[in-house]
Amino acid sequence: LVLRLAFLASVALLLAFVPSCKCSGDAIATLERVNGAAERDRRASVNQWEKHYTGARFDVGDGVRTGASSSALLRLFDKSTLNLEPKTLVRFLDRPSGPKGAKLDVEMGEATLEAGGEAVDIGLDLGSARIEPHAKVRLVSRGASTRLEVMIGKARILSDKESIDLRVGDAVDIEVGRGIVREPALSASAPPSATPPA
Repeated sequence: LVLRLAFLASVALLLAFVPSCKCSGDAIATLERVNGAAERDRRASVNQWEKHYTGARFDVGDGVRTGASSSALLRLFDKSTLNLEPKTLVRFLDRPSGPKGAKLDVEMGEATLEAGGEAVDIGLDLGSARIEPHAKVRLVSRGASTRLEVMIGKARILSDKESIDLRVGDAVDIEVGRGIVREPALSASAPPSATPPA
């Protein structure tokens, strides 16, 4: 009887800790596909890069980067997808308590986010962007600023000072210290116009 009571007490104690466990099911993103080479680091060892493969999971503070001629596709926890172009570095900064949000930072390069069947909120330096269901946006790092361009559907930029609705072809530049600047959409891959030599 004493052994049985001790066993039941151990099971009850174990079950008490399960709900608060940050298990792999809580991952912000999962790597679905890599073309070429890609690396990851972890919150506990930032900038200590290691190769990673299909099925790798990413939590708050983790980063992923692609090589010079590589790309990667990640699936977020809400079934949205994040496609990384070559020479891109993305870090997952936070996951709010709500089921529809995440904060990420495109530190370098270009990534395309495609929302799943529900809207998804993406945290940015000066607020957040709500991407409508099945919409697609391009996020481009420009050093001190991040450009968000709507490719399909709609998005809304929300900050402390304003709310901006964006449709296909609209784009904004988000820069700390400068705010949110709405500009005509430009292809991030388009080369700058060159003046022919005299």
